[in-house]
Amino acid sequence: MKKRLVFIALFAMLATQTLADEATTYFVKGNKAYESGDFAAAIANYEHVISLNEENWHLYFNLGNAYFRSNNLGRAILNYERAFKLAPENEDVQFNLEMAALQTTDRIPLPPKEAYLVLLENWFNSPSFSFLLYTTLILYATFILGWALRYFVPAITGAPFYQFFVVTALVLFLFFASIFSLRWYNQATKQFGVILEKEVNVTSSPTTGATELFILHEGTKFQIKEQASQWLRIRLRDGKTGWITAESAGRI
Repeated sequence: MKKRLVFIALFAMLATQTLADEATTYFVKGNKAYESGDFAAAIANYEHVISLNEENWHLYFNLGNAYFRSNNLGRAILNYERAFKLAPENEDVQFNLEMAALQTTDRIPLPPKEAYLVLLENWFNSPSFSFLLYTTLILYATFILGWALRYFVPAITGAPFYQFFVVTALVLFLFFASIFSLRWYNQATKQFGVILEKEVNVTSSPTTGATELFILHEGTKFQIKEQASQWLRIRLRDGKTGWITAESAGRI
């Protein structure tokens, strides 16, 4: 497990200088507490920064490390998942999340898929949102500039290389824009969570005393399908569904 902390200026874009100073102060205090082995203090300081409505992968990564060192596997994985959501390409986040996931009790198999579908899914999910966004914008600007060039240099319109350039830019723009849109839609419409308690009973309905279907343990990830009062209907990656209390889990 990689335990190094991230020391980066996180809060340059805060709404006010007062909040920036407070967030930076508590983040630095959290780092110092972590380095001294006082993980409880580190957690308290990082959580205070989050209470200021800050969201940054560096912060979640450090908080995940502090929870992991405190033997709180559920909250460690929750914060690693939050960091991964913001920085899926970061190798430190990937490594720590994978190492923490190996310590979970539940082993939920993936439904069988064709090899080409696995490769396609991995490829689809591998680029970061920032990469997709910037690539899409650059390709769009390239296409617009290429299209506008015909009005300034009319003679170039019939040139094969010009036609190839414009068509290629348009095709690539539509391709990356489609991937970005699908990824954004999936993230905006699908919610996931992590079990935080040592053991949680998954029941058939959102009521006390309902039939117990199976048990989940801390650190297990699931998809949130709906919420009814203080209950969540969840779905595991193997297709199993049921209800758990909302207080027993954290949203990614």
